Amino acid sequence: MIFMRSHHQDHRDLAPLLAGLEPLLIEGPLSASVRRLAYDSRQILAASLFVAIPGERLDGRSFVPEAIREGAVAIVYQAEDRESARRLAVAWRENAAADSLTFVAVADARRALARLAVNFYGRPPDEPRLWVVSGPTGTRTLAALLHGALCQLGIRAGLVDGMRLYVGREMRYATRNHPEAPEIEAILCAFREAAAGRAVLSFAPGDLEHARAAGLVPEATLLTGPVAAAAELGAASGWVQTPVSHTEIRATGRWNSVLRATDLCRTRVDGRAGTSFACTINGHMRRLELGVPTGFMVSNCLQLLQLLNLAGLPCEPLLPWLRTLTLPGHLETVPNRLDADLYVDHAWTAAELETLLLELRPHCRGRLIVVAGAGGDRSARPRRALGQAAARLADIAVLTSSNPRSEGADAIVRDLLDLTDGERARVYGIPDRVEAIGLAVRLLEPGDLLLLAGKGAESFRMHATAIEAYSDRAVLEAALARRGAGAETNEERELP
Repeated sequence: MIFMRSHHQDHRDLAPLLAGLEPLLIEGPLSASVRRLAYDSRQILAASLFVAIPGERLDGRSFVPEAIREGAVAIVYQAEDRESARRLAVAWRENAAADSLTFVAVADARRALARLAVNFYGRPPDEPRLWVVSGPTGTRTLAALLHGALCQLGIRAGLVDGMRLYVGREMRYATRNHPEAPEIEAILCAFREAAAGRAVLSFAPGDLEHARAAGLVPEATLLTGPVAAAAELGAASGWVQTPVSHTEIRATGRWNSVLRATDLCRTRVDGRAGTSFACTINGHMRRLELGVPTGFMVSNCLQLLQLLNLAGLPCEPLLPWLRTLTLPGHLETVPNRLDADLYVDHAWTAAELETLLLELRPHCRGRLIVVAGAGGDRSARPRRALGQAAARLADIAVLTSSNPRSEGADAIVRDLLDLTDGERARVYGIPDRVEAIGLAVRLLEPGDLLLLAGKGAESFRMHATAIEAYSDRAVLEAALARRGAGAETNEERELP
């Protein structure tokens, strides 16, 4: 199955591609035939339309001469006003060999890219029908829950979960963790071609600020918390669902509805930490058992139940599934014989980890142990915040690497350890993630809760020159097997 379509398409006429752009200036013919929509100079082929986006480090306008040399037939660029737009066009045209070039100036190049992507791919806005999720934390977990529920109901649905793309339960990897509007449209077209009637997309607040979702028309927008940049997306949606608290969800828009959970209890569900609560489903009060701990999972469950009700989909068939819920990489439960609670989660920012540890603490029967890792070739400041959060909120924190890339694991761990002195946890710095997880398993005692954070369901680990097959869950299960078989070496038995 193909999940990503290439930017190669049948040629498109330039004039209809510009529909809805509200340009400051158009100079040149509108009769060009466009083969590719590009926002990166490395994507350009002959007959490309190049969108020059001002970035935080690089300004796409500086690559316009290169785009012209590579055969672009039209340039869309950002300008403050008509006069500055004309000056730029004149300067670029002086160095161009072709007089047939078309220059289109706009006030916001990112929004223009989103509109161009919609026009270029020509996907009907409700094929597939979209559920869009955003919020400060927990968006990917909620999106995975919604997609899993659709699969349980036998509905063929797509999911964009970071770099992972699903149609039904089949998974492939995309090329970007935060796809731009053209990639999003290409993915949705691929979902449509694969007969997915619905699709779930998660966006970080920064994605919305950069207008990556500006061209979408969702059936519903679900928020996990306040997001200022979500107003535009919400206005395009049929309705918006927002949590008032972990126990109350409100929908506004085409329908106004409130769903509440009452009488929450921490419980054990088939030996797993979970939550029991009451809520009204189809007019009847029901008591539900959710086989995953944390208040935000109760909130996610309410989001799901209310959304299904408003969308005219059944809730009752999902209640047994919620009781035994396991979402790969999203607070994923790992069975064991140690009478411990073991979880794998993708949380890799300090905010995500802090939220998760605070929510898990009340469900912990013994010590709270976390293995937290950061990636290489990234800023030191977020790493320090991540390490500090782990040390402040856990009883034992094992700090390690996730994707070392070209920087190396030792430097990553030094940053993670930098602000951990004096915090609550006993802290270990173990550069190799496999060794770090092995240590955490050897430290486990009955009743402990262990969280592996930072990788989730990723099936690879990135090094300087290679990508290695890797799975947190597989490493954890191997460490559990070694401990169960008594196979640790004398050196391994001597804990640091």
